[in-house]
Amino acid sequence: MGRQWQSLPHQTWSATAFLRLVHEGLFGLRFGADGITIRPTVPTTYAGEWSLQSLRYRAATLDVTLRGEGTRVRSVHLDGQAMEAPFVPATLAGHHHVEVVVC
Repeated sequence: MGRQWQSLPHQTWSATAFLRLVHEGLFGLRFGADGITIRPTVPTTYAGEWSLQSLRYRAATLDVTLRGEGTRVRSVHLDGQAMEAPFVPATLAGHHHVEVVVC
């Protein structure tokens, strides 16, 4: 079950830092002009399954699931379809599910 964080006045800097740690660190999301490159880093102590839900990116809403541990992307699926590269194009629109498995 996920934890809900309350908004605290004058504390947005810490919330932003935490989100950056999760988005860029753990999930390895690199936002570029042409899309999102995915390069996760999952330490052994955090091995398992992680998810980001309702991540808004341009015209798309993404649910991202990350499984495993390590830094090597074993597989990436977009809406159940295997992808050749760990990359979400900027042209994507609508609600989608991205599943990333690392080892």
